[in-house]
Amino acid sequence: MKYIKIGIAVLVLAGIVFFTVKSVDFTSNTTDKIEISKPENQFMQRIEQEIAKLDSVSGLQESGKHYQKVVYLIGDFKQNKKFDSIPETNQQWAESFQKKTYALYVDKFIQESFKIFKGSEWGYKDLQFIRKEIGSLQKSSFLEKNSSANESLAKIQRVLNSYSEIASFVSQCKRFRYLSDRLEDKFPLDEVRQKLLKVKEYQSRGGYVKNCTRLRKQLNAVPQVLFNAHIAYLDNKIDNWSNLYMQYNTQRDYSEKLYFPIMKEVYSLSRAVYTFVPNFDKEYERLKDKWKADNRKAYNHQYPN
Repeated sequence: MKYIKIGIAVLVLAGIVFFTVKSVDFTSNTTDKIEISKPENQFMQRIEQEIAKLDSVSGLQESGKHYQKVVYLIGDFKQNKKFDSIPETNQQWAESFQKKTYALYVDKFIQESFKIFKGSEWGYKDLQFIRKEIGSLQKSSFLEKNSSANESLAKIQRVLNSYSEIASFVSQCKRFRYLSDRLEDKFPLDEVRQKLLKVKEYQSRGGYVKNCTRLRKQLNAVPQVLFNAHIAYLDNKIDNWSNLYMQYNTQRDYSEKLYFPIMKEVYSLSRAVYTFVPNFDKEYERLKDKWKADNRKAYNHQYPN
C-alpha cells in the first residue's frame, strides 16, 4: 500500500510539471520587444551643442570667432575618428556637420553684415573682417551658385567694392600736391575740376554707402582738401618768387615778367570751381595782399635805369 501511494504521488507531480511546461510558449522571441539604443556619441553631442550656440551668438566678429571654433572641432574630431571608427561613416558625419555649420553661419554673416551697412557707423575692423570672411565663404563648396545666400554674398561684395572705390578716391585726393617752383608751371586746375565732378557723382550715388557717416564726411571734405592744395601751391610760389624785383632793370619789366603772371594765377582761384569752400574769400584776399606787398616793394625800389 505504501508503494502504491508513492507511485500515485509521483504521477500527480509529473502531470503538474507536464502541463506547466506545456503552458509556457518557448517559441516567443522576447528580445524583439526590447529596444536597444546605441550608446550616445559625446563628440557628436558636443558639435550639436556648439552649433546651437552659434545660432544664439550675436555680433559679426563674435559669430565669426565661434564659427571658426566649431569648424576646428569638427576637423579635429574627424581626424581622430571621434564620430565613428569606420572611416567612411566618420567622413560622412564630418561633412554633414560642416555643411550644417556653414549654412547657419553664412545666414548669420549676411544678416550681421547688412546690419552694419544699414547703420551709420562702419567700423574699420568690421569692414576688414567682412572683406576677409566673404572671400572664404564664397569659395566654399557648400555654397550653391543659384542660392539666395550666393546672391546676398555677391551684394555684400558690391557694397564693399563701392566703399573701397570712394575711399580710394578720397585717399588719392588727400595726397594731392602740386608744389612747383618754376614760374612757367601752372596749377592743374583741369584735374581739380575732374575730381570735383567725381565728388558730385559719388555724392549722388545711392546704395548702402550713403549710410556711412565717415565716408560721407570725407567725401564732402574733398573740395576743401583740393582748395587747400591750390592755396599751398600759390603760397609756395609767392614765397619762392618774392623779393626778386631787384633782379629786374625796371618796374615795368618786373611787372610784366613776374608780378602779372603770378597774380593771374591768384585770380584763377574761382568761386565757381570751389563752390562749397567756406574760407574761399578769406584765402583769396590773403594771397592777393601777400603778392601785392611784393609789388609795393618793387614799386619803391630804385632801379638802375
